[in-house]
Amino acid sequence: METLSIDTTQLLDYDPAASPEVNIQRSLAYDTLSDMVATNDCTLLTGELGSGKTLVASIVLRDMAAQNGSRAFMASPFRDLAIGTINSLGWACDSVEGIDLHIGGINNATETTRLEIGTTRIIWNDLVANFDEYCTAEVPFYSTIFFDETHTNTVELYMSLGLLDSVNYIRGQSGLPPVKVVLGSGTPNKGLYEHYSREGNVLNLEGTPHELNMNLLDNNSQNSAGRAFRSGDYTGVVEDAAGIAAGMLEDGPVLSFMPGLGEINHFLKTLKVLGIDMRQYGYMVVTGSTDPREKEGLFTEGPGLIIGTSTLINGVNLPQVAHVLDLGIQRTALYRVKQNHTQLKDSVKPNDLVIQGANRAGRSQPGNAVVMQTANEYKAAPANNHAAIISDDIRPYMAAVMRLGFDSEEFVRNLPGLGEVISGLQHFGKRLDSLLDSLVELGFITTQGGEYQLTFDGEIYTDVNFSKPEAARLFIDGMRESNGYHRGTTAIAALMDRDRHFFSGSPLAVSTLEGLASVWNTYIAQGDVAARYAFAEQNGLIFQNWENAVAIIEGANAVYPEAEIGLPEIDMSPEFLDFFNPLYVTAFHKGLMINRRRGEYTQAGAGVNYRALGIPKNHMRERFLISPACIILPDKQNMILSSVHPVTLQDIWKSNIPGLRRSGKGGTKTFIRVASQGRDIRIN
Repeated sequence: METLSIDTTQLLDYDPAASPEVNIQRSLAYDTLSDMVATNDCTLLTGELGSGKTLVASIVLRDMAAQNGSRAFMASPFRDLAIGTINSLGWACDSVEGIDLHIGGINNATETTRLEIGTTRIIWNDLVANFDEYCTAEVPFYSTIFFDETHTNTVELYMSLGLLDSVNYIRGQSGLPPVKVVLGSGTPNKGLYEHYSREGNVLNLEGTPHELNMNLLDNNSQNSAGRAFRSGDYTGVVEDAAGIAAGMLEDGPVLSFMPGLGEINHFLKTLKVLGIDMRQYGYMVVTGSTDPREKEGLFTEGPGLIIGTSTLINGVNLPQVAHVLDLGIQRTALYRVKQNHTQLKDSVKPNDLVIQGANRAGRSQPGNAVVMQTANEYKAAPANNHAAIISDDIRPYMAAVMRLGFDSEEFVRNLPGLGEVISGLQHFGKRLDSLLDSLVELGFITTQGGEYQLTFDGEIYTDVNFSKPEAARLFIDGMRESNGYHRGTTAIAALMDRDRHFFSGSPLAVSTLEGLASVWNTYIAQGDVAARYAFAEQNGLIFQNWENAVAIIEGANAVYPEAEIGLPEIDMSPEFLDFFNPLYVTAFHKGLMINRRRGEYTQAGAGVNYRALGIPKNHMRERFLISPACIILPDKQNMILSSVHPVTLQDIWKSNIPGLRRSGKGGTKTFIRVASQGRDIRIN
């Protein structure tokens, strides 16, 4: 049987005044997929990125499960993809209650705890770590399952764990019918596609939900932003998220690609929360789509703004896109990639960096040595058809990155290809000097006192690291208002918005200024040590250092005096130090943390070489708890952190540095940051 194709834009009963969720439920795609799932035990859902696969399938399976008094189970193989899923669902639906999202596979361990994000329960890797127990206790009570991104090994993972067999066996014991399964993939495995195509169980979504896109903007912006997109009249909405994005158009040579509706909305929301007027940076927001409707002007009304869903920029159309700015799913990229080696060499500019041995996506090829080279080194090197160029035209971009919450190390680490290079170097203990020197030559990292630091608007910042947009806003606004913490200040890294989940992945504290004020005054400024312990154990309110706490609180009070955030005495009382130190004593090693109090290892990225880190073999499968915040003893004399010279775990345990104390048989003691041979060492 032939594959059934449905245009996602085709609505059975479109109502501009209705919520996005309601219009999705009225779409032909929703209606058709519902019928197919009801008829078949397993359905393959295909379509290009942005065609609405995840969104439509999520709502269909949630609604079907609700009819049976159960929940829908979703599996997303990667954290970044899951963030987009969460954003899309929270953006389109009045309530996403009824969907449990499992993130990560065996080789993508990130988190063991279950988090409540909005009304959706997020199940991290504890499903895999405790599969037998979990399967018996909860999974069988799901009546619908959605395996997203099944062109990866997601299906194989769950099949190998016996998920469907276990679910259906226990459901059968309870007299329940087999679970309904949907597989979602834009590029399904050929065998998988042919199998379900023969059975007539394939639904292909075509096009992009333009009308839904407009309506989503209308509903989500709370004002005329969506209508402004249609009319091109941005008067009065420049402070709105959509208006801010529109302001990026002035004289903008940089093309911004965001891979889906949810990510677009996430980007706009982030800008809005930060209160940033991007017009001064001159970026143009576009997509890499070849959809003819965009060329007909559907998205080009107004001053050339194009925001829509699209296929990924690939080897066919990427050569026509000189620069790509990707802020959609917490990854930043500005690069050019060409498969043809001659074309690639011809396009290299003098200040470009080149990743030799990388594939079209900028990632390392198995068996290839990935080498970072300058333009001249690359041109003189032997032919290599796998290479990616990191463009030199990124200085103005760095300003935007700063304001969107990426520190210099995070920016470099998240560049496709470049991130692979750095990750590989770090995991195997190799030095980054040549890479960092190249970045220094480009002008967006400088050195001072032996430290690599980010340069921004003529000032130098060390370890600027935001875990939440509000924190970034406080920091930036605080600098503007008081001008008192303008150089070398580490921003707060422990606040996160659990409701809007911008950066899902931290054990966190408060989501608003008012919440910060309440927490600070209740648990920290007061003398109830027990309450402070309990709060920190539960929520993890952490400032990176004492100056950081002072700066962020004073900055907050300068910008938001109504918050009335209290500040303790600057003199370190034993109680205050006691609150900070033993709760989260961590050792930071190039993307890995070890939490000595809880006995947990924390992996900030896949592929860590545990043996190289000196971690005992029997600890390699410890549960994971992710926390990007670096928790530092608030020692006023030694608080300057290095973003490029963390010590190894072996350095910590073998060190006889005075003042460095360990947790062990002798009891829990305190780690302090020390300086050695002119370089900063982080010991947390």
